[in-house]
Amino acid sequence: MKNDFLAILMLLLLDILTTHTYAQHSWPIEPITIEHPIGNSFGELNQYYSYCLHTGVDILGTPRFTSDDDNDEDPTAPWVCVTVSGTVSEVFFDDADTSEYHGLTIKDEYGRFYRYWHLEHRSFHSNFTVADNNRKQVTAGDQIAKLVRFDINNDCEFHHLHYELQEDDNYHNPLASLTPHRDTNLPEIGGIFVAEDNSMAWSQFQEDSQRACTIVNGKVDIIVKYRDRDDVGSTLRGTKTLGVYNLWWRACPDSDPDCPWLNTRAFDNMNISWGPGGIKAVFKATSLYSIRPPFISDMDPYHCTSDTWLYAIVTNFSQDEPDPVGNWSTTTVCDGNYTISVKAIDFARNETPPYSIKICVQNGPKGPDCQGSPNSPKHLRTVAPN
Repeated sequence: MKNDFLAILMLLLLDILTTHTYAQHSWPIEPITIEHPIGNSFGELNQYYSYCLHTGVDILGTPRFTSDDDNDEDPTAPWVCVTVSGTVSEVFFDDADTSEYHGLTIKDEYGRFYRYWHLEHRSFHSNFTVADNNRKQVTAGDQIAKLVRFDINNDCEFHHLHYELQEDDNYHNPLASLTPHRDTNLPEIGGIFVAEDNSMAWSQFQEDSQRACTIVNGKVDIIVKYRDRDDVGSTLRGTKTLGVYNLWWRACPDSDPDCPWLNTRAFDNMNISWGPGGIKAVFKATSLYSIRPPFISDMDPYHCTSDTWLYAIVTNFSQDEPDPVGNWSTTTVCDGNYTISVKAIDFARNETPPYSIKICVQNGPKGPDCQGSPNSPKHLRTVAPN
């Protein structure tokens, strides 16, 4: 009897543990058994009515079909397919027939919402009733509709599916459950910059050419220029994107060149208030990304340019939250020579070699009374790297 009770208890625990896991499933665009290139990534800086963080992933499809007649259907547009079985909880149609903002929401058995956006409203499969909250049962693999042809006069515009996962008050990174996903593109870092903390237009510290370092003092922001791409299996032009999953940084004194890495953020999930229309959207987005000169994040929604970069403020993160008043206070460390390093990691765990610059901290009497070698910035949260 005791063994039977333990067996039942283990099964109940297993059920609890597996209820909130995200089972691996196929891609939501045909062919569903191969990976597709990613455009806007989860947590990326976006600008709609105002600044916010991207709440899903944009999965790129085929190039737009060029025609003089906007009502022509695109024979090359792929089908969007259901990834997880459930019920249709919402079908949204914009009033304008030519709008790109038609979409569908499916609720799974655990109450999680999967959203499929930018669908061609005239191509919905007959299995779907075009009505809100119709509660129709659907099965993973069912065809929903074809991707809409974006009506923008731009030679490098692409169809793309906005694919989103929400549970309770949080968005989750849908890339975690898509398989296969063999992104082999390494992230890129284009530079590291040190500026006065929260200056209106970033005031940069000047380089001392004789000492081959940048002289810094007081509270500073460390800003990294970076980008990534995820174009696996793609022959599409213009798929330069910004799919960085995490940024790590450190400021090591010469006496401790291998000091701990500091974790900036990992975009596994985020509160819905960070997304479009959220009460904290601008606050969170502009805490993590620079939109002030000379570091202007280039948000190219059409993935047209090959020189698209974002500027992330790696010091504006503490206690797992974006913090607009975050900084590295050089007054808490000893004067001396330091190396600032940053590395970028994408969702497939491709990692750049560290990118580094030399700085010289000079606070003089305003700094700590140091006896001996400079210390590393121990006041900041440290996490062991992946």
